[in-house]
Amino acid sequence: MKKQASRISTDKLGREVELWTVEELQHDLDTKLFPGMPVTVYRPWDWSKPFDSWLAARIRAYSSEIVGHAASEHHAMLYTGLGRVASQDRQYKVKDLSDYVGDTLTFYMPPWSGEPQFNICVEAKRYEGQEYGYLDIAGQVMRALTGRRAWVRAIGDSDNWICSEAVCQIIRKTAAPDYGGGPYCDHTPQGLADWMISQGWGVRRIKVMA
Repeated sequence: MKKQASRISTDKLGREVELWTVEELQHDLDTKLFPGMPVTVYRPWDWSKPFDSWLAARIRAYSSEIVGHAASEHHAMLYTGLGRVASQDRQYKVKDLSDYVGDTLTFYMPPWSGEPQFNICVEAKRYEGQEYGYLDIAGQVMRALTGRRAWVRAIGDSDNWICSEAVCQIIRKTAAPDYGGGPYCDHTPQGLADWMISQGWGVRRIKVMA
């Protein structure tokens, strides 16, 4: 894809980002995004969304303690095509990227294509309506405070997932059994981002515009 100077900017972390409107992102042939891509989210402070902004900042703060460096990503999800994502929020659902206006989305280029991409999207659809794993958040907080990863499994929710766990579990079931590394899917969004980058996956950072 040829980038035009007017379509490039920087986000609040100083990272180069492409600027795409929600309407433009609904046309995959133009954006060259494809279903099955993992996505992480950086949400800067937005006074129109004070609670969401505060929550994103708190997640990054705890994640920084866990990964050992300043975290930029607070959320993880799966791209399903046509400007939509499968996201584990209060309930797991497929939603439009209009919910992420003003955010920087990092799309990761996985080492698979074709059938695995389709399988990821089909599997993600199966979990629509699944409740959020709030106890997993408590486990991650204890992990951040103590440095002990076992807290996530000790007090976590074995039936429901947090966002990064959903991404990990679905990809392991459909495309890559070793996705994320290690035996468990107890990664934070930043942990998944770090792992994918360490594996040499390419990235595209897109700031979603209204």
